This record gives sequence, C-alpha cells and structure tokens, in this order.
Amino acid sequence: MISVGRLIPNYKNYQALGVLSDALRVAVIGGGPAKDELKKKYPKVDWLGVVPNDSLAFLLSQATVFMHAGLRDYYPRVLAEAAACGLPCVAFAGAIKEDVLPVERGVRLDTRDFVRSVTELCQDSGRLEWMRRNNREFAEKSLGKFSSEGVLVEMLDRVEP
Repeated sequence: MISVGRLIPNYKNYQALGVLSDALRVAVIGGGPAKDELKKKYPKVDWLGVVPNDSLAFLLSQATVFMHAGLRDYYPRVLAEAAACGLPCVAFAGAIKEDVLPVERGVRLDTRDFVRSVTELCQDSGRLEWMRRNNREFAEKSLGKFSSEGVLVEMLDRVEP
C-alpha cells in the first residue's frame, strides 16, 4: 500500500497507516513538519520522503493499492494521480464521497473497521484488476488534457453570438 501527502499534524489519519503496517507493507511519499515524529511513532511504515514529480507515477504503479488517509480533503488531486496509474484506491467515507470514489474504482472505509476491508481488497486479485482497469479508463476519459473539451464546446454552442 502507498499513500502520498504533506505530513502535517491533525490533517490525515496517520494512525490508520500505522495500524495497517501491522498487516501490510505501507509506504508514504511526502515530507513535512510531522515527518520525524511519524517515523518514530510508526516505525513499520516506509517513510519515503519527498520524491520528484517525475518519479511519482513509477512509485504509485509499484503498489497494490493507494490509501488516501485524509480527513479533510474532499476531492484530493492524488486520487486522480492514483487513478491515472490504474491504482485501486481506499479512503475514509467521512471525507471522500461515493461520487469521488465509486465502488468500481475503490473502497470507502469505515474508520472503526478498515483493516479487514483493506486486507480483503489486497488479497482479491480479480477485484484489484477490475478496479485497475476502471481507474485507468476513468483517468483516460475524464482526467486527460482534453477531457472537458466536449462540454465546453457544447456550452459555447449555446451562447448567442
């Protein structure tokens, strides 16, 4: 499992990453003022630090699943980046709604019972492959350079000259 983000206090559920590191290999990309404290508190997590943007896709594509541990981001860019890499995503249902992370692209987690949901997903190769395809297809269709072109052309066609 991999996660990405700025390591700042009270913004993400780092405890969940620590708990998951007892069952899975967990890596976190990012730096910030909480990095040293988090490394001490959750030593089983691989704290990778800041990586160049051109290395991010490679690192994401090496993981089985992406976890957005945020508690306050409601449509984080990193979910789109993970989708572009074809990476199934997990996130807490209290922050990420179903329209942002539908069941065909990931799992929205209950904060009281997330370990089972994540480990079951990681062990289900068929479901993972289905989500990988769905995420990649979604990214190509909806997140590409020209993904808004059709809607914008339609809107311009409606505007009177």
